[in-house]
Amino acid sequence: MGSLAFAEQRKFIDDPARLKAAHCTRRAAKSFTSGIYMVETALKYPGVNCLFIGLTRQSALDIIMKDILKVIDREFDLGIQFNNTSLDCTFPNGSVIRITGVDVSEDEMNKLLGKKYKLVCIDEGSLYTINLRHLVYDILGPAMADQDGTICLFGTSSNFTQGLFFDITNGKEQGWSVHRWSAHQNPHINWQKQLDEIRANRP
Repeated sequence: MGSLAFAEQRKFIDDPARLKAAHCTRRAAKSFTSGIYMVETALKYPGVNCLFIGLTRQSALDIIMKDILKVIDREFDLGIQFNNTSLDCTFPNGSVIRITGVDVSEDEMNKLLGKKYKLVCIDEGSLYTINLRHLVYDILGPAMADQDGTICLFGTSSNFTQGLFFDITNGKEQGWSVHRWSAHQNPHINWQKQLDEIRANRP
């Protein structure tokens, strides 16, 4: 799995902090970082649960399953069983990656009560309208205790100048390990070529 991760991704994944945030630009491979991290965790710890949270169930599915988890599964022949109805991705060792969305209503958050997780990755951390602080600390926090789990927030800058992700990435929230990188660190996209074309065609 290490061959898939570039340096900034690997530094984030290997960070031992239990609360981590990635503050990145668009196309910096934040979601792919989530995918690598969850797969590595599922393989390393048999029988654990990992959770990927998006704004909505459909957006979470679109982001993580087809173009990330299934790609990793094919690349390494992992034998993951994908259920497109329950949105569970089950590994041969019994570990499961679950996919959900929570920004539709508070009820979606409450469905996560009583679960236990080794790793939770929350995508688009700057865009939630629900109480993200309540989700992270009150609902997910206790769910991490059994498996000594980790919560990760991934996001870009937005017009929302309040909320948990804003506070974390602006130094107002203690206890989080914050990582930053941009699309220029993503070796899978030739950004310089695109910037040169923009400079030439739209000066």
